[in-house]
Amino acid sequence: MTQKRRPTPVNPALWVMILIPTATVIASFVTLGLAFKGADPELPKSYATEGRALDADLALLTTAKKRGIKVLLDVDRSGSIRARIQHSAAELSPARLSLTLTHANDARRDRKIELTETDEAGVYVGGLAANLEGRWWVQLDHDAVWRLRGRVEVPANGLLLGD
Repeated sequence: MTQKRRPTPVNPALWVMILIPTATVIASFVTLGLAFKGADPELPKSYATEGRALDADLALLTTAKKRGIKVLLDVDRSGSIRARIQHSAAELSPARLSLTLTHANDARRDRKIELTETDEAGVYVGGLAANLEGRWWVQLDHDAVWRLRGRVEVPANGLLLGD
């Protein structure tokens, strides 16, 4: 009489021991391929210089914060700009401020505007003969003393730069 062989049961632990290392090896080759295909470019030779510029920029932003400088900015579609500076430090208001408007998605529309102080203390005005409608990054500088940044969608009344 011949005995019938029973099929051996499938052992799940065996498959786990085989599949996990196999998946790991496949994933490592995929990662290696991605690393070669989309590797980051080398750092530029001017890396240290750019780092110092970033440190200087951060120092200007920190100075404005420490001095409690705030600017209320009004910008209308026609290009008229009015800035009212407020600060807690006992310092004289500068004669000029530099306003940089960087368009959110069209670099050709970027503008740099000099704002001059009016007869009213702490109020500066300037403008462009251009349509400023849209989203803009705003940077307001007082020489190399302090700097404020923000975002605005023109027309905007009452944009507060600073904390």
